[in-house]
Amino acid sequence: MLRQGIKSLQDPKSLVSRYVGSFAWTILVLITLMSFLLYLMYWKTNRLYVEHFIFTMHQQSGAFMILTLLFAFNDYILDIEWLGLPTIAWIGISLLLAMKRFYRRSWPWTVLMWMVFCVLYLLLMILEFIVTLLVVNV
Repeated sequence: MLRQGIKSLQDPKSLVSRYVGSFAWTILVLITLMSFLLYLMYWKTNRLYVEHFIFTMHQQSGAFMILTLLFAFNDYILDIEWLGLPTIAWIGISLLLAMKRFYRRSWPWTVLMWMVFCVLYLLLMILEFIVTLLVVNV
């Protein structure tokens, strides 16, 4: 790790370009892992893993589309930095509503599973970010 840290300090631009180049693979691995977690969380629904994967892919692509539009408008058209937190909240609420509609469970169960999903998503994303930084810097 020390050697990797020294490499990244010596040439930070190459680290960033390699990380951005591997970002799509990082997200695909994250979607795969989160789909498997949904499969485990909702194993009694008799849904196939592929259905959870498509659900997660759909939600992730929608979130990225909204975030891309927010960054594009913020950088090039308007100064709308204040929209960041409401956008993140909207993405979270839309995930909650999508989980309620897709899995057809009660509200307390859906909210509990949504909270577990969000915490695990955050933890896995942080872990995967760190692992990816270590791997791309080799």
